[in-house]
Amino acid sequence: MERSQDYFNLSVTDFLKKLSSESPTPGGGSAAAVAGAMGAALVSMVCNLSLGKEKYLEHENLIKTSLEKANLLLENLLQCARDDVNAYNEVMNAFKLPKDSTPDKNLKIENACKNAIIPPENTIKNCEEIIKLAKNLFGKSNKNASSDLNCAQVLAEAGIKSALENVKINLNFIGDENYIKQKNLWLENF
Repeated sequence: MERSQDYFNLSVTDFLKKLSSESPTPGGGSAAAVAGAMGAALVSMVCNLSLGKEKYLEHENLIKTSLEKANLLLENLLQCARDDVNAYNEVMNAFKLPKDSTPDKNLKIENACKNAIIPPENTIKNCEEIIKLAKNLFGKSNKNASSDLNCAQVLAEAGIKSALENVKINLNFIGDENYIKQKNLWLENF
């Protein structure tokens, strides 16, 4: 299986150029995870702007804990972006199998699409945590950065909505009715 280059060590400009190119990777799933990662970074920034400030000393433990969680979520989401690229490559490799291997090819496509659902699901879970962190910090962190907490939530919500689209598109290539039913029940929560 072809492994992706690490697009997530590029400059923002180079990443966006790659995202806008004719290459299918990185794509929407990676963009969803990066949106969430930006939300996590903003939560971290607000925490850093609040730590050690006398006004927020009573919330110092919450701020420190939130900073640790936000940094972990940022790393998790960058990994989701990488995983999404690799999962997409796996799907494309399955579609490229010769037509004369139809039963095996169909199974490989289905399994690859099931695997391709995992990164966006993880993106969603991490983005949900960012929203919780941001909400919990309102009024307990630097008030001058409250708009950044709002932005963090908006970016995490965009990450969730975008990742949901990647779950839905992969379900189109799966014939396992029980699996589809389970995922559709999960999707109803959004």
